[in-house]
Amino acid sequence: MANIRDIIASEMDTTEFISYLFSRIDAAPREFNDDEISKINALRDSRYSKWEWNWGASKDFSAKKSERFGFGRVEVSFDSYGGVITAISIGGDFFGQGDISRLEEKLVGVRLEFNDLKAVLCDVDYYISGAKDGDIASLILSF
Repeated sequence: MANIRDIIASEMDTTEFISYLFSRIDAAPREFNDDEISKINALRDSRYSKWEWNWGASKDFSAKKSERFGFGRVEVSFDSYGGVITAISIGGDFFGQGDISRLEEKLVGVRLEFNDLKAVLCDVDYYISGAKDGDIASLILSF
């Protein structure tokens, strides 16, 4: 098993990747009919858009994210197992009133799910002045 990025030779946007993929399997793209689109959407909704598929079945992994906001740069590094944060570190050039380690402690054990993260981040402005719960939740989930 491998990441696609590790297999392809260079950075590609989505269109370039699709062309590359079809050239490797000697096939041409075709349009889906309405029935096929309906079945694809049903499969997406019943399986592939669910947290259990996207995060819950995932094994141990680490990620590092960084984004500049109007209130400063926020850098988040975390470890996860089974779609749950097992360790997290938050830093950057922002200001805050509270000890950021308290926010980190609150995030350990939280599922990598937008609403779960937002619930824990409800007072994030205390730790990162100007931050909103959705900003930091989106940063953590960005891939």
